[in-house]
Amino acid sequence: EHTEARMLQTLGKRFDADQIARCFSVCQEEGIAYHAFLLLGGPGEDRHSIQRAVEFLSRFEPALVNVSVGIRLYPGCALTRVAMEEGQLSPDADLLTPRFYLAPGVRDWIWEYIDGIVAADPRWGY
Repeated sequence: EHTEARMLQTLGKRFDADQIARCFSVCQEEGIAYHAFLLLGGPGEDRHSIQRAVEFLSRFEPALVNVSVGIRLYPGCALTRVAMEEGQLSPDADLLTPRFYLAPGVRDWIWEYIDGIVAADPRWGY
């Protein structure tokens, strides 16, 4: 299974990497400026999937790449249940105060990795 497909499915997206690539390609061919939004750190995310996402975006020329590390948790959402099952969130947590899910496999290195990418390309940012 392709890493991109797995991560998009995990995030509940109803589109795939091929559709994203076609959209970006059409925008580029037609001279339309576009932005990309990269959501990292979801369940199952690891170094390989993050590197693949960055490599995927490097094939295109978005005017801006907005990187979000971690996914906001909301009451009653499936991801909130995952965070509780993994011990990242207590059942009585006040979710009015923003809390974010971050996959255990990326916590120790993701910020340094993304900081390096953001520093190297002015189109990339948080």
